[in-house]
Amino acid sequence: MVKPLSAANSASLTRREFTLGIGVSALMAATPRSANAVGGPDLLLILIADLHSGYAYTAALVKAVRDLVAANRSTQTAIVVNGDVFESNNALCLRNNGKIDLEVLRIFANLAPTIVNVGNHDGDILDPQIFASEVGKLGATLVTNITDPRTGALYGIPSTQISVKGKMVRVSAIGTPALDTYRNGAAWYSAPSPGPYAASRFSEIMAGADFHLVLVHAGFRADTAVLPSTDAPFLLHGGHDHLRLTQRLGASGLHIHSGYWSNGLAAIGVSFINEGDVRIEAQQIQLTRTSPQDPDLASLVAKERSMFLTEADLKPVGRLPAELALDDAALFAAQAVRKAADADIGFLSHTTFGDGLPAESITTFDLASFVRFDGGFARAVINGAMLADTILPMTNQFGDFPYARRTGDFLYSTARNVDRDRTYKVVVNSFAAHNAANLHEYFGTTDLAFEPVPALLLKSTIAAALAA
Repeated sequence: MVKPLSAANSASLTRREFTLGIGVSALMAATPRSANAVGGPDLLLILIADLHSGYAYTAALVKAVRDLVAANRSTQTAIVVNGDVFESNNALCLRNNGKIDLEVLRIFANLAPTIVNVGNHDGDILDPQIFASEVGKLGATLVTNITDPRTGALYGIPSTQISVKGKMVRVSAIGTPALDTYRNGAAWYSAPSPGPYAASRFSEIMAGADFHLVLVHAGFRADTAVLPSTDAPFLLHGGHDHLRLTQRLGASGLHIHSGYWSNGLAAIGVSFINEGDVRIEAQQIQLTRTSPQDPDLASLVAKERSMFLTEADLKPVGRLPAELALDDAALFAAQAVRKAADADIGFLSHTTFGDGLPAESITTFDLASFVRFDGGFARAVINGAMLADTILPMTNQFGDFPYARRTGDFLYSTARNVDRDRTYKVVVNSFAAHNAANLHEYFGTTDLAFEPVPALLLKSTIAAALAA
């Protein structure tokens, strides 16, 4: 059972100071509270992002949200979904038009007021006009700064508000302008650059507000472009890069990414203490394949699997003696690619992957959930000094990776240390090296010369390693 959020182990988030405890299940460090801070928070925010039809966890996610709402019945609650409800690489989602995912949104909207930001995969299954209509029919509020070029109108509203005991919480939404990450890209979407948008709009959006919840579904780099325009006190909930982090920012800001693939959420308790003072507590909740499940949703997932998955989907491709969480599974894949390409170092881009790999038999469906985007490889020879000084410090940004060095999407690397005085043959999935912008994002430099690797594809390479 998820425990109620309480005033204990919390902190005063004010324009002057607050203290934040960092961790996967972090709570605010205790600080003195005023008399009217006794009891639970004034507002419970349940933050979720990047669900991506992660059906190994969907029923557990619904169960966790139900438990949070039930355990905090006396607290005003809002559920926030920060983009990417669907995943077109999921054959079940594709074949039943996102039925399970829409049911999840319906459940959320029946539990508490629900706010949905538009992510770049929310048009994977449905035309975004239809998606916007469905969200409204389910009783949720769609927020977005993305315009439909076909009509010139926004798909939703750019911001909304939550009134809490005479205080006003503004919720604003920002989507990614990377149109190549959307289905039908420029035909269906027009999105402004996050930093300039925030600089020009946030003062208007925040007028009269006591707290600002900023939803950015554009990645960590976009978060950092938006932050300078975000007045205190605020919470910025990021999405798109599939991260989990909780970070204090200065005297009066909080930056959170709440997980991905339906395997996590963040519970945020917000209390208004005195004029200009806000107390906040934050807890990250990470789910596993064995977490308790909502029985009705679990039954729906099982029913839809039996109806829409074929023998080919359920064909075993290999097996593992133990489950591998995402980061360990991606490093396993990078090692398999390194060996197959006869390279010294294997690199693979982080959001190429979705879920980890289950124990025992792994099916084609499981592999598709792990490897979202198939494709070829590129190789290069890189000197050890560049690897040590520029490239490797940007890789493997998981676990307790320092916040100040984060860039968002990153490369998984089979190497952590290198000899500066030698050169290395490296291999990477082609996407990370296919243009100067990607080279700079993933490697920190464009001064690299890659060439294609013939007759090698990511998914078949990993399948061969699993079969072995």
